[in-house]
Amino acid sequence: DFEVHAYAGAAYLKHYYGIDHEDILDAITHHTRGTSNRLMAKVLFVADKIEPTRGYDSSIQRALATKDIHAAFALIKAENEAYNVNQGGNQ
Repeated sequence: DFEVHAYAGAAYLKHYYGIDHEDILDAITHHTRGTSNRLMAKVLFVADKIEPTRGYDSSIQRALATKDIHAAFALIKAENEAYNVNQGGNQ
């Protein structure tokens, strides 16, 4: 489950590495769904979705992210939500 992955990642960093920076933990917690409006969370969400080895062409989204991270976040989040609806899933 993607949600467990996100929460477990944040908990692991906090427990094993002593990371307690609120923005970092928030970014990791929300990186799979894009449910945080903090800048670091937006950056991590976008980076995760446009990572080149994902197996789909994200060149348009990558180009947009270099110009306007907020616009890239909105576009990728909308695309992700549409994909989830079409797949009948929640990720």
